[in-house]
Amino acid sequence: MKKKIIIFVTLLYFLTFLSAFVIAEQIEPTEDLGNLQEELEKARQGKPEQAQETPEEAAITPEPQTTSSSESNKVILEEPPAAETPQEWALTFMGGTYRPNKYQGHGEKFSTIYTGNDRFLKDQGLWVDLSFEWQVLKSFGRLGPKFSTGSWFITREHDATGDTSTTKTMYTLWALPVFLGGIYRMHYWPKQPLVPFVEAAYGGFRFQQGNADTNDRYRDILRTAILYGGGLQLNANILDPRSARSFDINWGVNNTYLVAEYRFVKSTQTDAFDFSGESLITGGLLFEF
Repeated sequence: MKKKIIIFVTLLYFLTFLSAFVIAEQIEPTEDLGNLQEELEKARQGKPEQAQETPEEAAITPEPQTTSSSESNKVILEEPPAAETPQEWALTFMGGTYRPNKYQGHGEKFSTIYTGNDRFLKDQGLWVDLSFEWQVLKSFGRLGPKFSTGSWFITREHDATGDTSTTKTMYTLWALPVFLGGIYRMHYWPKQPLVPFVEAAYGGFRFQQGNADTNDRYRDILRTAILYGGGLQLNANILDPRSARSFDINWGVNNTYLVAEYRFVKSTQTDAFDFSGESLITGGLLFEF
């Protein structure tokens, strides 16, 4: 019995040793001390080795998008700002009021027919004109010839003394002005806000009175005259530069002005059709292109 116990204990120690040896063989050997020291040195220097990506991580990591060579070589061209268009001409639209001082006409006198105050124009007639100028010289101000034409008319209800009726008739006196002269605008630097100007012209009027009693009607009466005066223009481009630039690019209009002018009319003949006066007041728009 004692021998069996000794054999059993001996066998147990042998099996324990054998199993410990087998387990030790299955465990991978640890890295040597030299490698551990190198890794510690790299960690101190802040240069850790880049982690290796596992196959599973590579499968879920998106690849960077690549652009084609044609797209990467595209060149985007921006339209350069257009220069200001050349400017030599000017066009003016004007409107205002006027009443001659000495005009009489044919038949009943002008002052007898066209009396009283209109609701809007009072005792004045309505004047509108259109002028076209060529700004030849622009070295010191702007000087050039100017052509203008337009219309002036006045209307009143009047009971003619030449008939027996008491019914009033709507009289209308119409004048057609045509003038050619010169104008000087004191425009000395770009974007000048206020520009004074003076002008003088020679031309004439065609007179016609209709819708009247037979004795008071006339037409194709021509008289020469001198027209002169001055005014002031306000540069509207400074109010909205962006719209002004677009107006130049799309339509060729360099500058737009608000204009006010006071003019005199001097007839060269002293008769019943003397259209002289000192109250021609107009305002409007000037376009330079």
